[in-house]
This record gives sequence, structure tokens and C-alpha cells, in this order.
Amino acid sequence: MLIYKASKNQINFADLARTNNYLKNIKILKYQNG
Repeated sequence: MLIYKASKNQINFADLARTNNYLKNIKILKYQNG
């Protein structure tokens, strides 16, 4: 149970990091496109 919970948290953290990078890339594109 603990191992499952820990791996689930890792996945959530990875998704969060991916989402943050995605949002950053959108902001960069918006700035580049004026």
C-alpha cells in the first residue's frame, strides 16, 4: 500500500512538472507571436 501510494505521488509530481513546462511553452509562444 505504501509503495503504491509513493509511486502514485511520483506520477502526480511528474504530471505537475509536465503541465508547468507546457504552460511555460505556451507563454513563450505567445510572447514570440506578439
